[in-house]
Amino acid sequence: MNRYLSKTILVVLSQLPGPSLCADINIIEVSREKGRYHLHTNTIVYARVDNVRRIITDYENLTSIIPNLKESKLLNKSENGRTTVSMLTKMCVFFLCYKIRHVQTFHLIKNDILFSRIIPEKSDFKSGWMRWEIKEMDSDKMTPVTQIILDIEVTPDFFIPPLIGPYQFKRKLLGVTRATINKLEEKAKTNSPG
Repeated sequence: MNRYLSKTILVVLSQLPGPSLCADINIIEVSREKGRYHLHTNTIVYARVDNVRRIITDYENLTSIIPNLKESKLLNKSENGRTTVSMLTKMCVFFLCYKIRHVQTFHLIKNDILFSRIIPEKSDFKSGWMRWEIKEMDSDKMTPVTQIILDIEVTPDFFIPPLIGPYQFKRKLLGVTRATINKLEEKAKTNSPG
C-alpha cells in the first residue's frame, strides 16, 4: 500500500510544471527632493524582449499591466515617431483618493530606449519624465531574459497633506511599480505577437 501511494505521488509530481521564474527586482528606490519624486528600478523579467517592448508601447492597453491606471487613451501619433497618450490614475492613501491626469509624449529613441515627457498644462504634474531601457540579456533559448531599467521623475501639482506625507506617497509608488513589473512579465510570457 505504501509503495503504491509513493509511486502515485511521484507520478502526480512529475506532471506538475517546474519551478516558475518570476521577475527579479534587483533595485527599486524612491527618493524625494524639493517636491520632486524620483523612482529608479533595475529589473530582470523572464520573457522575450520583443513581447515586453510591445506590451509597454501598447498605449491603449496599459491598464492591463498598471494596477491603478483607470484610463489610457492614444491622443496623437505623429510621423516623427512621437506618440501622445492621456492617462488617468486613481491612487488612494488611507482615506484620501486622488484622480491624477497625466498626458505624456512618448518617443522611442533607440530600439531599447523609450522616453516620455509629461505635458504640464494638460496634467496634474508641474513636470515629469520617464525613461525605459529594455534590452535582451544573454540567456538560453528555453528561458528568455529581458532587463528593464526604469527611471521616473515627477513633480506633483496637487496637494499631498502632511498627514499622508512623502513617505506614504513613496510607498504607493513602490507598490505600484512592483505590481506593474509582475503583471508585465505575466502578460509578456503568455502573449506572443498576434
